[in-house]
Amino acid sequence: MWADPLLGRPEAALTGVTFTRGGYHRVHGSVPAGTAAYEVHHPEHWLLEGTGLRRGDLLGAAVGVVGYECDGCELTMTDGLPVATGKGGTPAGFEVVATAPAIPSDALTTPLPIPDGGRYELEFHAERLLGDDSPANRAQFRNGHAVLGCTNEGARSSRLGAPTGRTASTTPPSRPSLTTSSIGLRRDSRASAGRRHLSLEIGGICGGLLMAWRSADLSAVRTASAPRSCRRCR
Repeated sequence: MWADPLLGRPEAALTGVTFTRGGYHRVHGSVPAGTAAYEVHHPEHWLLEGTGLRRGDLLGAAVGVVGYECDGCELTMTDGLPVATGKGGTPAGFEVVATAPAIPSDALTTPLPIPDGGRYELEFHAERLLGDDSPANRAQFRNGHAVLGCTNEGARSSRLGAPTGRTASTTPPSRPSLTTSSIGLRRDSRASAGRRHLSLEIGGICGGLLMAWRSADLSAVRTASAPRSCRRCR
């Protein structure tokens, strides 16, 4: 597990999100009747420019973009809205645009057997990240979230509204880069001459994965299927 203190290389440092702060959505007893969509918190964010979405709207409900394994980050509430704490490797200034509830596996949510001496994910995360799997420590990981957000790491400032760009090639890569499920977005190109590009990945990594490739005017969307076998590296 990359987030284990023994390694000290949490995946959140790369993507902004981690499975240890996420969990499952619409799997067994983990949010079984969830909407399979992100609830929008910041419709004014440049990521949602031109969509017409408002706060509280559900992003992706029609096609079920949230499901199976979901990644999130530690959150706190500021003025009634979720904000990333910047802990666990999540970059400072990581912008939370939308979320969905997720719950890691434990004896109550997952009916699957585990081998003798094995641990459900909730207990394992508590022990490895906080030192023991006491009820108090488990409680810190029990209520996870799928987080849709972005980081402008390297920019002088990061705020909601118009983006502050980091420098890179103005030509977008040939395809979105596949990272983890339910997602942090990383600005990987320059805001130049009024254009900006980003790769957007949403969904579960073992099922179908919806990938949207979009520019500021939301002009192009492509869908693709993820490999059937899980390649998650936790």
